Amino acid sequence: MANPIADTRRPNRRRIVSVRLNEGELDRILRAAARDGIAPSVLMRAAALDAVNAARPSPSMAAAIDVAPQAPARELVELRTSVNRVGGNVNQLARLGNQSRALVITAADDEATVTELLSDLRALLVEVRTQLGGYR
Repeated sequence: MANPIADTRRPNRRRIVSVRLNEGELDRILRAAARDGIAPSVLMRAAALDAVNAARPSPSMAAAIDVAPQAPARELVELRTSVNRVGGNVNQLARLGNQSRALVITAADDEATVTELLSDLRALLVEVRTQLGGYR
């Protein structure tokens, strides 16, 4: 027959994981643990397990690992489509430049359109970088 009294013993935690921190990181952890009234090891264990259970790595964690975070398939399809559109436009510009042996944006060109296209390209590159885990 099972014991009707709940087991209140603390879990057996004999395994140790070493972590290297700089002074600022350690100070932040110690202050957060003190604020919450818990041991720093409890805070770090909870944070590590939360990260393990997360759907994808946080941006701060993505920079520390070699594998880029995996974006949902739909987002990657949309991103690939956008990159392909930009690539198609670049190919058209290159073809025109090769045909005329010169590709010059003049005052006659719609400056607002060119500026908008460059802005869109910049935003797209930022999104690609973010999806791939940022700068390394």
